[in-house]
Amino acid sequence: MKKQQGISLLEIMVALALSLLIIAGVVRMVSQTVTNERFTSSEREIQDNINFLTNRLGFVFKQALSSPCGSIANMLATPASPGVSYLKRATERLMKMTFLYCLRV
Repeated sequence: MKKQQGISLLEIMVALALSLLIIAGVVRMVSQTVTNERFTSSEREIQDNINFLTNRLGFVFKQALSSPCGSIANMLATPASPGVSYLKRATERLMKMTFLYCLRV
């Protein structure tokens, strides 16, 4: 019987198939990691925007409550034009003040 030297074609094909399976698994894991990172990054950005807006609105409301000409109590005490409720008028003035404040910043 002849002694075999080197590796056979079957061994090469088996090694190649196993290598392809391993590479496919690694590519899938990397792809999933990138997708998860994008999703997490989007969630983080949305949360940052919500926190910023919450802080900004809190500051605007504090300013509206502390300023003598823009306090809600003064707005509610001011008589409204016919057909407009005090609360609606106060809300409109507060929204207008918020809009003007945001333009300044």
